[in-house]
Amino acid sequence: MSTTVTAPTQAGSRTRLLSWPVIAWGLWDWGSAAFNAVITTFVFTVYLVSDSFGAKADNESALSLGLAIAGLFIALLAPVTGQRSDRGGRTVFWLGGYTAVVVAVSAALFLVRPEPGYLWLGIALLGVGNIFFELASVNYNAILNHLASKDRIGAVSGLGWGMGYLGGIVLLLILYVALVGPSPPGLLPRRKRDGGARRHAGVGGLVRPVSPSRPHQPLPQARALPRRARRGGR
Repeated sequence: MSTTVTAPTQAGSRTRLLSWPVIAWGLWDWGSAAFNAVITTFVFTVYLVSDSFGAKADNESALSLGLAIAGLFIALLAPVTGQRSDRGGRTVFWLGGYTAVVVAVSAALFLVRPEPGYLWLGIALLGVGNIFFELASVNYNAILNHLASKDRIGAVSGLGWGMGYLGGIVLLLILYVALVGPSPPGLLPRRKRDGGARRHAGVGGLVRPVSPSRPHQPLPQARALPRRARRGGR
């Protein structure tokens, strides 16, 4: 993996929107949707505050505290690490390094069992993942100035933003069909597929171009959602 990015410096040069460097840059945004949509928003955080870990109100308070502490670390570290990457000219290197940590933390979420004793392990992993994800995002955004000419920054940025949203939607649809919704014809019953979800949760996010992509962890919520669905409508 290259650790430098070459800017379009020639006078009058114009960045091609669908060139491979731009698409590769946008694919990181596509891959990051696995962390934003699945882990921090719709699945894993909902799993952590479920009744499986104790009183829901207490779980929500603990999760809020953990994320607040992570946010404090992000506020302190992001400016420093961003300046270091810019001055050292190793933005892509640090993007890959921070992304690798997010990959490892996301894979470790597999170990968080639906038991009260695992609540703080899940919160700690989620907090660490958030910190390194935001540090990676700082370097990801910094690459844009080296990747696109001034007149194309808006277009390239919009392409990455759109790829991120599309990646999140596609991933959530996959999770719904594979783990949450009614079993499609020809597939195993939902409960039998849940075990396979635990085994395959570590390879679901292999889409990032800068490093072995981070495995998202849909499994825990995959177990929690069907129970609520059965209580509410079956």
